[in-house]
Amino acid sequence: MKKILFFSIAMIALISCSEESSLVFFEDNFTLEENAIIEVNIPQAEGNSEEANNINSHLEAYVLNALVIDKSTISASSIKEAAENFNAEFMSFSNKLDENTQPWEAFIDGEITLESSEIISIALNTYLNTGGVHGNSVISFLNFDPATGEVFDYEDISDQLDDLRSLIDTHFKKAFEEETNSTDSLSNYKVNLPESLGFSEDGLVIVYNQHELEDFSLKMLEFTIPFSEVTNFLNLDF
Repeated sequence: MKKILFFSIAMIALISCSEESSLVFFEDNFTLEENAIIEVNIPQAEGNSEEANNINSHLEAYVLNALVIDKSTISASSIKEAAENFNAEFMSFSNKLDENTQPWEAFIDGEITLESSEIISIALNTYLNTGGVHGNSVISFLNFDPATGEVFDYEDISDQLDDLRSLIDTHFKKAFEEETNSTDSLSNYKVNLPESLGFSEDGLVIVYNQHELEDFSLKMLEFTIPFSEVTNFLNLDF
């Protein structure tokens, strides 16, 4: 079985700050290997508290959305149903062809990268291959308020987004230069906030997935901005 492509964020193991949240997490696993190959490993909050249920609902919704191929006509109410639909879509696709078809693959791995009384940051790495030469890997973050289990949006995290974007721009250009050994294309970039950002014990984690980059020779660009540089732009206490 092809393993999911893990990203290289230094601190991917479960991390706890000095003041932890009161929530307890375990890893929930789901595997389906019929015709398509699907594997899902995500954190789940224990108990039936409102915050635990909210976190688990958001994580499940992320997985359901990732596994739906035709989002205009197909929906699912559980990970099992979404996996079965994914498998059925593959079988329908395969039956239309006269030759053997490489099985579709879907791997979703979630890891808690920072857990504290202020925030629970979860990185989700999704790898999908639905018949192309190469699969597609996307890293996303969900940042939860431990008190409610709801997802923080950018305005919750920072009320100085323009300043934060400027700081990210500076680090982006440095990371781009290190990755490509070139600054020739930087003038073509208008660096926007990434579609998602997260946190580790080392600071603010920024990931630009390939579809967010103008230079498609890069699969993704990731870097971490230390808390010492970014704290003044954040609403949360780190």
